[in-house]
Amino acid sequence: MKTISVHSYRGGTGKTTFLLNIAGELVTRGKKVLAIDFDLRAPAFQSYFKIDKLNYLSDYLLNKKHLEEVIVQAEERGNGRIDLIFSSMEFLKQHSKQRDKLVRDDTVYLSKLYQLQKEVEENYDYLLIDTTPGFFYRSIDAMMISDILLIVSTPTISNVQGLEELWRNVYSMLKEDVNMYLLINMIEKEGEKVDKELVEKSIEELKKMGKKYFANKLIEIPDYGAMGERIHSFEQEPNKEFLNKISELIDLLNG
Repeated sequence: MKTISVHSYRGGTGKTTFLLNIAGELVTRGKKVLAIDFDLRAPAFQSYFKIDKLNYLSDYLLNKKHLEEVIVQAEERGNGRIDLIFSSMEFLKQHSKQRDKLVRDDTVYLSKLYQLQKEVEENYDYLLIDTTPGFFYRSIDAMMISDILLIVSTPTISNVQGLEELWRNVYSMLKEDVNMYLLINMIEKEGEKVDKELVEKSIEELKKMGKKYFANKLIEIPDYGAMGERIHSFEQEPNKEFLNKISELIDLLNG
């Protein structure tokens, strides 16, 4: 089983969309995928899968539920399937003591993730983890158990500066066999005025970082328009250009 995490300096980079579309394409290739919404501050899987769920990842991490009780079967395509583990912001709002436990620097949660990984490795080809943006202990836990880390950024000065900080304090500390890729998402937010000069400058800085820190493992994702909260492999009218790019990305990661 291969474990892939996605991370970013800040929200709004498209990391969840990339993760779930990678998952969707893997399913169409006949792979068995478990995807975890490990963004404990702003979980988003519910926007892509309209599934009523009572048990969440936090229930497992806090030893309130067994692993099989928090896994949800979501979609099957031929021999492939995707199962999900959801997170709930409402749960964390209502249970402040649990929230405080989950955000602390505590190795017990890293141990729980390793345990989860061990329990599911015989049942899945891929474990995909969507993390909380920025400096967050639980995100670092996810990176530490990963084979591949996809770092998603949009071309803004704040993201460039944030990734520099993350490299110095987090990414550079990971074990050498974590294979890191920098994805530059070129999408422009609808209705937002863009300073083209600043965008170009940010792209150049991100490319320099790709060469300096990520051994040139840099992937540019063109602006395909609004992708929305959609898994294109599961749709009758997908954005085929976007799907082709996702397919290329998977081939690269498996190469």
